[in-house]
Amino acid sequence: MTPKAYATITGTVFLVVALAHLLRVFGGLEFRVDGWDLPSWGSVVAAVVAGYLSYAGFRISTRI
Repeated sequence: MTPKAYATITGTVFLVVALAHLLRVFGGLEFRVDGWDLPSWGSVVAAVVAGYLSYAGFRISTRI
């Protein structure tokens, strides 16, 4: 696998993760693990982090 393909795939995967977290926040979906609920702000933080990693992946893929 070439570095460009790797960076593109990584950017795409993180984009899907960021969109899933945003869907959870704006769709009002709950995330419960063993009786513990993840607050919505946790998904907002995760969406920002995943969004940045997606941006970085796509940026790297255009520079290679």
